[in-house]
Amino acid sequence: MNKIVSIMMFMLLFTAAQLQAQSPSFACRLENETMVSTTVYEFDLKLYATGATTTWEYAQGVYYINMNSAFRNAGTIAATVVASSSELSAAQAPTSVSYQATNNYVIIASRTPPGAGSGSSITQSGVRVIRIRLTNNTSTWGTGAAPNFTFRWASPVTGIYAYVGTTNTPVAFSSPAAAVTGQASCLTPVYYTSGSNAWNSSPVASRDAVVMSGSATASSAMSCRGLRIQSGASLTISAGIKLSVAGALSNGGTLTGTGADLELVGTGATANQTWSGNGATFRDVVIGVVSNTTTKTLSAPLSVSRNLQLQGTATLAAGGNLILLSNASGTARLLELPAGADVTGNVTVERFVPGTSGR
Repeated sequence: MNKIVSIMMFMLLFTAAQLQAQSPSFACRLENETMVSTTVYEFDLKLYATGATTTWEYAQGVYYINMNSAFRNAGTIAATVVASSSELSAAQAPTSVSYQATNNYVIIASRTPPGAGSGSSITQSGVRVIRIRLTNNTSTWGTGAAPNFTFRWASPVTGIYAYVGTTNTPVAFSSPAAAVTGQASCLTPVYYTSGSNAWNSSPVASRDAVVMSGSATASSAMSCRGLRIQSGASLTISAGIKLSVAGALSNGGTLTGTGADLELVGTGATANQTWSGNGATFRDVVIGVVSNTTTKTLSAPLSVSRNLQLQGTATLAAGGNLILLSNASGTARLLELPAGADVTGNVTVERFVPGTSGR
């Protein structure tokens, strides 16, 4: 009798473990915002697999995204799909996007689920559901305002569904009955605008930070996932302060870090980071994370005035954009590389030579 009970208990535990292992988790993010013009704004909606399940099968989704009315500026908004932007299958790529003017939200309509085994795979590196273009047809975007997007959880509610195992019934990640679960996984950027002269929320390691306009200053340690500085905007990291970025860094404006420190420490979905746009100067720079393999690619000049340190088995793909500075106060140096770490591409190494009579 005891053996039978033991076997039954084992089977129950085994079945429960299988179900738990099959249960996927996700992150839904708004990324890659671009102020195309004073009347056109674009952004990506992306899904990521998170947790122990590295991929899961997408069934369908309906997305409601609130937008700041001050950014709308009383204009008439048209929402459209950027052609060929979705990385989902043709049967699942969203085809209908609209803007609800009364309550200021964007609607990405759901499509009929294709059936288990026919859905797109969502991976840890992320899949773009859609790129959305918002056009202000009767006004310009509000001066000193940002979209301040949030996912909508009051009715109507954002809902994301997956296929689990071979069942043909989509499993809801988020619904009115489980909104808290979905809300915690649907992340929107933190914005800075000159109008409010402040971030609309505190920058944190899990969220992207976007400087829309004006001149932001970080007077205490600042961490963010991705950092994007729009054209004409600027971000200053005060001397002695550290900026830690775990995702892509896109500098379309001005980033000032003289006397400040920088960390490019992405892991997981953002392990292989890129720096694009305009360059900047920092005092100490740390690349990579201990016990982690990453590649950080410079497509913009990064100048280091004191120490450059690589951690783990990180590779810094300099591509001619790394500059080790030298002046009367000192010369920048590359600290000893850990086993497996590397710097590739051309590097500019300066050497200060004091001026003397006749030289």
